[in-house]
Amino acid sequence: MRKYCLFFLTLLCSYPSVFCQHDFRPGFIVKNNGDSVSGFVDFRGNRKNEKVCHFRETKKSKTQSYAPGEIKAFGFPDEKRYETFSRNEKPVVFAEKIISGNTSLYQYKRTFYLESSGAIIQLPKKEQAKVTTDKGTFNKISYPYIGTLNVMFADCGLNANEVRYEERDMTLIVQKYNDCKKSPSLAYKKNKPWSKTYFTILSGVDISNLSIDNINGENSPSVSFGKSISPIYGMGLDFSAPRVNEKWFISLEFSYLKKFYQAYHEMETNANLVDRNDYLIDVSFLKIPLGLRYNFLRDEQTPYFKFGISQYFVLNSDIQNITERENTETNVVTTYVQSYDKDRSQFGLWVAAGFNKTIGSLKYFAEFRYERANGFYGGLVHPNPTSKTQNITVVAGLRF
Repeated sequence: MRKYCLFFLTLLCSYPSVFCQHDFRPGFIVKNNGDSVSGFVDFRGNRKNEKVCHFRETKKSKTQSYAPGEIKAFGFPDEKRYETFSRNEKPVVFAEKIISGNTSLYQYKRTFYLESSGAIIQLPKKEQAKVTTDKGTFNKISYPYIGTLNVMFADCGLNANEVRYEERDMTLIVQKYNDCKKSPSLAYKKNKPWSKTYFTILSGVDISNLSIDNINGENSPSVSFGKSISPIYGMGLDFSAPRVNEKWFISLEFSYLKKFYQAYHEMETNANLVDRNDYLIDVSFLKIPLGLRYNFLRDEQTPYFKFGISQYFVLNSDIQNITERENTETNVVTTYVQSYDKDRSQFGLWVAAGFNKTIGSLKYFAEFRYERANGFYGGLVHPNPTSKTQNITVVAGLRF
């Protein structure tokens, strides 16, 4: 198992170069004089895009970096657009422009702003103040953005009381207001879905080590079992919110695997008795990993990283302890067979690295995972020993 761990650590150590890798996609910049220049823009999250724009006129040309104010805007066709934005005498920044119209909607550092008639209006999410009454002092929380929207959009009879402080709700109410005012309105990400689900099917190999301390009671030996090498089959779902962030996913899987562990241990129980123990564990699981996935590049072809938790549910188990007890004085050997049915779920933590590539109309992926989990419920006799497993899993499959 150690060599697999070293391999996985080596794989992770190679990821810093991927973290630093740029993802240049067809885009544009708008100069301060209004001229638009097509080229390739580094596709990154809002936090980085709010600070600087990286631009290349061609994929192989030198990268040019622009700070807020050095250009008017940058973005991607039918995608995100960022504009130099002044927050009422504060330093200018790049803010994402979500809607352009009679009333425009911006977002900067998860705070929404409206621009109407040349005025910038900040929409704070909530405010907290201490209020003192005859019953004492308590904190009062208010949501000022709701009142601001109600006042601004009152001439169209729009009510913002149910509007949540998130991009989808804010986009819809601003679009409704612009439609009411019969003002041309452009939502830059209108062709991008709010949510997207990928389905996966997978198969591979699971390599597992099991160790149990105090296997037959207090002061009994710790036993390491031989590797269990077994096939694994499953299916899963990847959920994302592309309008918010297309590189992060919530991953959920359901997989089936059957493991077989075997161990041998010999010990003297007293001066005249020697116990030779064979431990056999045959168990099948429904495994449910839940985690987060991050794509470094476009989903069509990208390395990715995953991490999360996993829950094992025992479907069937057959656990045996076969003991041959030899009396060294009489040379008499007695065989005992004890069977156990352990059904407690296992819980584990895992990390994974993989690569996703589109060929034709299908997306293929290969993935390497490392996991540490608690072992089976107790030992074979003693109810509360310490047990644990280390699992290496290599899987491949389709994503569609």
